[in-house]
Amino acid sequence: MKERTIRSIIDNLRKISEDKTINLSPQDYMRESEYLVILVEDEYKKLALLEQQVAQMKVDLKRSGIEKAIDIKNEVESTDLYREMRIQESLLKQVYEMINIAKLQARLVDTTIRGN
Repeated sequence: MKERTIRSIIDNLRKISEDKTINLSPQDYMRESEYLVILVEDEYKKLALLEQQVAQMKVDLKRSGIEKAIDIKNEVESTDLYREMRIQESLLKQVYEMINIAKLQARLVDTTIRGN
């Protein structure tokens, strides 16, 4: 069985949403969001580590003699490490959007069922 990762879940949901012939039930969305909640902790740890490394880079640049904050900012933002941190931030935002969508879907079905 293929390992489930946040990226694989998001990719699968994206494929399903693009394929108009497949309809996911609210239960399916909730199941997928439960996996995302379980997996998100490791992704936050990765983000925290990246943020720490970026902060250390800023300190090192300041100590190396770069005085202007804008120069330090530009130097840091041009690195692969900073790009990786931004991608990680984006991934976590995407995860929470998917979790919110699953909650809304579940509420909608619950409201529909109670209304009938």
